[in-house]
Amino acid sequence: MPEPKSESYNDLIFKLGDLARERLNGKPTAPRSMDRVLKAEEAVATREEELKGIEAAMDEEEAAYNEFREAVEGEKAELEPLVEKYKKSVGAAEGRLKTAKEKLASKLNDLKHTKLSVQKEEAKLKNYEELGEKAKVQASEKSIKLIRMEVMRRSREIREMQEEADKIMFPEDDSPASEAIRAKGRLADLDAQLEERVEQYNAALAELDAQAADKEQEIQASRDYYDQAIFLLGEEVYSLRVNDPALVPMFLKIDRAQ
Repeated sequence: MPEPKSESYNDLIFKLGDLARERLNGKPTAPRSMDRVLKAEEAVATREEELKGIEAAMDEEEAAYNEFREAVEGEKAELEPLVEKYKKSVGAAEGRLKTAKEKLASKLNDLKHTKLSVQKEEAKLKNYEELGEKAKVQASEKSIKLIRMEVMRRSREIREMQEEADKIMFPEDDSPASEAIRAKGRLADLDAQLEERVEQYNAALAELDAQAADKEQEIQASRDYYDQAIFLLGEEVYSLRVNDPALVPMFLKIDRAQ
């Protein structure tokens, strides 16, 4: 039968430090390096509590997300049968909405080009002013004024078109078909809200995951420092030969290991 492997000097010193932490803490015979051990121990505990706080925040974020998702799914389950029952009316409303959005997109594009025209005319005006061409300055100022009025007119039209488009999926009468159309509009809102909430949830989890990873590194560094403090405590206790019945046998083992 092979003989058990003898422990090294470093292993025994570490064990001695660990035992000294247990035996000498708070006693008059505690060596000076005990303070380092206690501070290192406190640092590890603090960082572990901070990690627990991050993990709790992750759990809370997940619970909040799941609660929101379940609420959305529950409301959608109530709305979908009504939409299916009046799907022809809903489809017609969606067709009108598509047409309205296409017209709105065209108007927005026109507005964009009109605003660019203002910028170009303002550049011309600045050039005319630098050249001192008064007649062209006056004509350019008049042109800019007219274009800005056009911008205001088109912006107002776009607002009105947007309001009308919004009403398509949210009619004000109380007919069953209109109720189904509103339900379809609400479903679209719920889908958009859920998509936004998913993005928020994923971003929050990614941030918390990064915090947890950083904290785990801090914990590992703190534990490494604690191990070093325990080893130094063991060395000091061994050099002092502190008179403690549990420590003396360790002194003898270390003597033999050297």
